[in-house]
Amino acid sequence: MMEGASTIYRTQTAVQAQHRIQEWAGQWQERAPDAVATLKRDFEATLVFYQLDTLTASGYKPPPCLSVPIALFALSFVRR
Repeated sequence: MMEGASTIYRTQTAVQAQHRIQEWAGQWQERAPDAVATLKRDFEATLVFYQLDTLTASGYKPPPCLSVPIALFALSFVRR
């Protein structure tokens, strides 16, 4: 289950990640409905991860008060 869930974010785009979570949820919904609900709960909010490259490539510089939280958020996905 965890190996399949970990592949959700190993995609190039948010759309691909959305497809993967649907596939994963379809495989596990009956056996682990709580796990599926937990992963899907704020899933859309996590897709901001895919916008980080676009933002930095365009020269976007977050205000200093946001720089550390954004970096920690992105780093949390890299470590998984």
